[in-house]
Amino acid sequence: MRWSEEVSVPDKNTKIHKVVILDCSGSMQGEKYNAAEQGVREDYKLCQDQGFADYLLVEFSSNYTEKFYKNWEPITFNPRFNSTALYSTIVGVLTKVSNQYSSDEKVLVQIFTDGQDTDSQR
Repeated sequence: MRWSEEVSVPDKNTKIHKVVILDCSGSMQGEKYNAAEQGVREDYKLCQDQGFADYLLVEFSSNYTEKFYKNWEPITFNPRFNSTALYSTIVGVLTKVSNQYSSDEKVLVQIFTDGQDTDSQR
């Protein structure tokens, strides 16, 4: 999805949650991470304005951390520039999300990454 595109909401009674998975591996340091962080900040505000129920930010490198924003407090970042465990992060996050939300709720997942997986265990 491009930043300029609108997210289409199924109907006003459907809860929609946003999950953002942000690569904080060593290859992302500098310009790439700064651009991704700015993109997440813009996306966060857009989701807030469009009425998403909540926002889960997952930052990953060799491990991942989750920050859950339900009341739309200021978004924070804590990058740990290590190796890339992209696949393990995706599996862990999607498993958790599938158990957390009911079947009538919708979840939009977006991944910000620049490269290949190098450190996944699953």
